[in-house]
Parts: sequence; structure tokens; C-alpha cells
Amino acid sequence: SYAKTDTDATFMRMKEDHMRNGQLKPGYNVQIAVNREYITGLEVFSDRTDVKTPRPMLNTLSRWHQARYEEVVADAGY
Repeated sequence: SYAKTDTDATFMRMKEDHMRNGQLKPGYNVQIAVNREYITGLEVFSDRTDVKTPRPMLNTLSRWHQARYEEVVADAGY
């Protein structure tokens, strides 16, 4: 599904729904990589869930930094 105003966006249920009507809104899934206290990478996906995002994110980070992360910590959504 895509929004007419932004064909790259995917319809998602937002956590903040002021109208409380469960309406789907166009949005993006933003992933941020952090090493200690510094942001080392940022990716934007059209996927509704985080299931398919870690591998492309880690591949992009490996290309940018010319190294692989030794350890990756993520929540259960991955």
C-alpha cells in the first residue's frame, strides 16, 4: 500500500493516535545505529516492521565504516 501524496511511504499504525480511531497513516521506519553514545548510521525503510531491516542496515554500516560490528544489540522486534 502507498500514500497518494508520498508513493514511497507505507501505511502504518502510529503509536500516537490522538483521535484514538486506529487510523492508518503514511510513514517510514527509521533505524539508527549507535556506538557508545555516538550515532554511527541512519537508514530509512518502508517496511512496517523491523524484521527485514537489520541485515540491510548492517551491510550499509559495513560499507560506510569498512568494518563489521562485533556485537549487535537489538530489542525483540528484530
